[in-house]
Amino acid sequence: MESNGLTERIRIFNKIRDIPYAITPGLTRPEHARRILTTNKGFCYQKHFLLGELFLELGLSVLYEVSLFAWQEFSPLFPEHLKRLAQNLPPDFHLSCLVEINNEFILVDATLDSPLQKLGLRVNRWDGLNNTPRSSTPLSPPTLYHPSESRLKENKPKASKEALAFYKELNAWLQTARTNQNPDL
Repeated sequence: MESNGLTERIRIFNKIRDIPYAITPGLTRPEHARRILTTNKGFCYQKHFLLGELFLELGLSVLYEVSLFAWQEFSPLFPEHLKRLAQNLPPDFHLSCLVEINNEFILVDATLDSPLQKLGLRVNRWDGLNNTPRSSTPLSPPTLYHPSESRLKENKPKASKEALAFYKELNAWLQTARTNQNPDL
């Protein structure tokens, strides 16, 4: 491994990014993060809590960034049934990671797995040094948390019945897209 850990940072990022994205409500606390290694699915909270843990193990400083976003942002990419389900959803929360590299905090967003790129979703590559784009557009300035603070908070409010129906359909669509040549269901 290089002395500055560049290769290891990139390897960890790629491993977490390529765990299939799926929303699993109820598993939003930091202590749930390692479950994605056995279930082989997770969403932004689980992925970034685990990414943060692994970066901390490398001796890097980490912060978590929470922002609100609108699922409607992705409507142009959704099939009709998802557009209908998303149209009235309230803003939702997104979690990403900031890692200190060369005395600067760098945004690292490993939310979406590589096969989802064919849908037009923002799948990030990371060079281990510079900011990645966010996987969603924040509706307001993000809030930053130290990893010790994340264990003290209720990290994500309970999902509504409408949101749960949307998550179920979104997960099914994404899984079909990963395995099908034609993801337009």
